Amino acid sequence: MKLKFLSRRSTWPILWAAWLMAFPLDAARGDKPSRGPFQFGGVIYQMPAGAGWERGHHKGHVAIYNFDLDPSIVIELHRGERTERDIERWLAERMKASLDDDERVKKSMPVNKKEFGKRQVAMSGQILNGGQVQLHAALRVGDRLEHVFAVSQIDEASAARFSSTFTEFLGSLKFVGDDAKPLMSPPRPGPLEGIYYSSRMSYGIGGLETAHDFYFFSKAGWFFEGVPESRSLSVFDPATAFLEEPRDCGAYELSGKKLVLRFASGDREELDFETDGDGLKLGDRRFQRVDPPADGARIEGTFSTIRFASFTPGSGVVGGVGGGGYHSFKKDGTYETDRWSTAFGNFESAAGDHQGGFSVGNSKNEKRGVYEIKDGLLKIKLSTGETSVQSILLVGDAMLFLDGGVYLDRSKTGD
Repeated sequence: MKLKFLSRRSTWPILWAAWLMAFPLDAARGDKPSRGPFQFGGVIYQMPAGAGWERGHHKGHVAIYNFDLDPSIVIELHRGERTERDIERWLAERMKASLDDDERVKKSMPVNKKEFGKRQVAMSGQILNGGQVQLHAALRVGDRLEHVFAVSQIDEASAARFSSTFTEFLGSLKFVGDDAKPLMSPPRPGPLEGIYYSSRMSYGIGGLETAHDFYFFSKAGWFFEGVPESRSLSVFDPATAFLEEPRDCGAYELSGKKLVLRFASGDREELDFETDGDGLKLGDRRFQRVDPPADGARIEGTFSTIRFASFTPGSGVVGGVGGGGYHSFKKDGTYETDRWSTAFGNFESAAGDHQGGFSVGNSKNEKRGVYEIKDGLLKIKLSTGETSVQSILLVGDAMLFLDGGVYLDRSKTGD
C-alpha cells in the first residue's frame, strides 16, 4: 500500500523532530505495562504495550510486530557487535545493510548523535521507494554497539503513534552486564544426553505435510530445539547458540514427570516426560534417539527433495511453484548434487475462464566433488573449488537431514 501523503513536505520533518525531542531513553522505562521481559543476545526487551504484538525469531535478529494496527508496525532488534568503531558510521552501514535487494532510499536524514547519561545513542531515519518509513537507532553499551529499527507506512494520523511506540520500546531495553542479568539462570547438570527425533503431520504452504522435530540434551544441563545451521550438535557450543538462536536453546531440568525448558530468550515451556526404551516421550509424542554418523563414515545413496506450493485461490493465477534437488554419495568419498526450480500457471478471469498461461524452469548444472564427515558435519569440496559445511543426521538408511532439511533415498522408501 502506497500512501499519497508521503509526497507532502510536512509529515516527515514533523515525525523526525518529534522523535528526536521525545527520545530520552529513561523516560519511558517502566511507565506502561508491557509483556516480557525477553532476551536476544545481550539485550533484554519488553513487548510494546497494547494487544496484537507478536515476536518472530530469525537468523541474526528478532522481529516484534503488530499487524492488527493500521498501518502495521514492525520493530527489529539485530545482533550487535563488539567494536570501538565510530557509532555514526557503524549505524550508516547497518542502515544500508537493512535494505532488501529491491528497496531504494528516497530520502534520508543525517545521523544524529546524543548522550543520555552513560549511554551514547545515534539516530537516523529514511523513506524507501515503497513508501515505508524506517527509524534507526544504535546504542553503545560498554564495548558493544546494538542496532534497533522500526518500519511502517505511516500517515499523518499514525506518525505520532509510530514515533512513540518505537521510543517506548527503546526505553524498555536493558543490557546484560550493564544494568541487567541474563534472564536464564545457569544450567545445572541433568540426566539426559543425545539427539532425539520425531515426525508429525502439519499444514504448511503446500497443504498437509510431514514436519520433523529434534531435541538435543547434554548432561551439563543444556538443550537445543531443532538443528543449528552449519554447526554440529556433536560438539555443542552453548555460547554461540545463546547468541544465534536464543529461542531454540537454553537449560532443562526434570521436575517429577515434567520436563522444564528455560529458553535463553526468557521463554519457558513444560512438557510431560517419560523415558521410552532408548527414546523419550515428550507430551504425547515419542522421540527416538539418533546419532550423527561417525567421523570418516561413508554414505551410499541418492537423497532427494521435492517441494511444491500452489498459488493462492482467487489470486487470478492457477498453478504453482516448485523446486527440488538431490545429493548423491558413494562409498569412495565422491559426491554429486543438482538443484532445480519451476513455476507454471494459467491466468484466470473472474468468471473462471483461462486466459493464457506460462511455464518457466531453471536447473543448475550438476556439480561433483568429494565429501568428508567429521564432528557431526558434512564437509563438501566441489571440483570448482567451492566448499560447504552442513550439519548431518541420518534416520535409518533412507532419511538424511542436512542443516535440518530432509532428503529421502526414494529407492529405499518405495516412493
